[in-house]
Parts: sequence; C-alpha cells; structure tokens
Amino acid sequence: MTIAEVSKEYNLTPDTLRYYERIGLISNVPRTKNGIRDYDEGTCKRIEFIKCMRSVGVEIEILIEYITLLEKGKSTVKKRKQLLEGQRKKLLEKQKSINETVDRLNYKIELYEEYSTPHAFNCSSNRGLISSSFEKKCMVSLFVKTYLSLAYLFVKHSLKAISLFPSKYPCAVSK
Repeated sequence: MTIAEVSKEYNLTPDTLRYYERIGLISNVPRTKNGIRDYDEGTCKRIEFIKCMRSVGVEIEILIEYITLLEKGKSTVKKRKQLLEGQRKKLLEKQKSINETVDRLNYKIELYEEYSTPHAFNCSSNRGLISSSFEKKCMVSLFVKTYLSLAYLFVKHSLKAISLFPSKYPCAVSK
C-alpha cells in the first residue's frame, strides 16, 4: 500500500506516518524500485497497534521503548510484558476515573431532570450531595414553587368546599 492508501485506511496524515518512521516506531518500510514507500501487512499491523495505543493516551516514548524491545527479539519478552502491564494498570486507573466522572454526570443529569419535573421535589433524592450554590438555589426555588403551588391548591379547594357546602362551614360564610 502507498503512503496515501495507508493514510486513508488508518486516518493518519502522511506526515504522521513519516514521523513514526523517523522516530523508529515504524522501521524498515519496504520501498518500490522508485523509492516510494510500499507498506506491507506487517507494517500495517504495527501502525494499527500504534494507533490503538495512542488513542488511549499511551505516550510516544513508551511506544518507542516497546518497539525497540520488540525488534531485539525474544530476549526482551519479559521486559515488554512488564511495559504492557504498566500501561494496562494506568489505563485501568484512567478507566476508573472516567467511570466515576460518568457516574457524577449521571447524578447531576438526574437532579436536573427532577428539577424540571413539576412538583417533583423530594428531599430524599438530594442525598445530601448538593455541592454548588447554584444547586442550593435550585433546591430552594423548587421548594418555594412547590409550597406555593400546594398552598394555592389548598386555598382554591377550601374555598370551593365552602361555597358548595355553606352549612358545614357557617363561620366562613358572611351574611
């Protein structure tokens, strides 16, 4: 495959591919008799591996160290495994952090959904985790709106009951 084809296939710029070659991540790229790069299957698999590792934040320096060890052969298997295990540990920590952030975002979204539902004020759903003054203002505002709505309904229905059954409420009816 030409550099343009590999670039398109792996969504990397030709400059990035040349850079990876220059720093040793991709080595011994076959060339045609005219000197044009002709990426073979093995080189493409390496590019795929590099792209995968870079997409999750593995540093270039770590990849260079790994590829250098890989090219030295079987005598470096233990060191390569340790290197990959270290990167896995970092990724798992990152994944845990991302999961915690997603949980927090879900909680915040749930709060805003509760705030936007009429008469949905529920102290137990707060769970004591209001962290900002904005959220406190939202809770107070929601409480006041709910209280006033309930008070209005109570008065409205009380007046209706009084007007419908004046004999039951003699003190409330003026003569």
